[in-house]
Amino acid sequence: MNFFQAIKNPTYRNFFIIGLIFIYAALRLTGYVDYVADNRTGVQLYDPIIAMLPPVADYSPHIFFCTYGIIIAMVLYGVFREPMVLVQYCYGLAFIKIVRCFTIWNIPLEPPVGIIRLRDVLIESVTPHGISTAKDLFFSGHAATTMFAALLIVHPTMRKAGIMVAFFVAFLILNQRVHYSIDILGGWLMAFICYQVVQYAPPILNPQMAKLEAQQQEGI
Repeated sequence: MNFFQAIKNPTYRNFFIIGLIFIYAALRLTGYVDYVADNRTGVQLYDPIIAMLPPVADYSPHIFFCTYGIIIAMVLYGVFREPMVLVQYCYGLAFIKIVRCFTIWNIPLEPPVGIIRLRDVLIESVTPHGISTAKDLFFSGHAATTMFAALLIVHPTMRKAGIMVAFFVAFLILNQRVHYSIDILGGWLMAFICYQVVQYAPPILNPQMAKLEAQQQEGI
């Protein structure tokens, strides 16, 4: 079963559309929280891992292409092989964004010394005034979303490749001083928790969704 077959199922279609709405709402909330966070004073941490890294450099293009490369690979895998992955990513991404808004709001931090602001046209498009924030620190959204996308890819080789790229993205983010190492670890932990949630929540919330997933796994 591929996405074009699954979307004909009203249960799948409704879950997918609602998931997209949740993502949009979460992104709008994220933009507001990031704007507030960027205009307040936080605590600056000492990070021994960052202290061991090479001199700071701007890796924004590399981070952009690696991040969305993983996401695109996950989406294509979902479209042609596992359409349930797309529903899981919609709800998982919204969940990550909402939890991240909560942690950023309640844990005010100053960015690492020497930060070079990350340039990401997609993130800036939902940020007030189109300016990327520097204080959306704990936890790292890039670390969480890339690892989450990689974990959703069931194919073993593709999953391993995605996880390796997610590690590479995290290294570049640290070397650009965009996040502390604790932000990266927090993002990975959030990705793992979110992956576990989306694996078990849909069957609990809706038996028809569980049936659709069973049909997909059987190749019906």
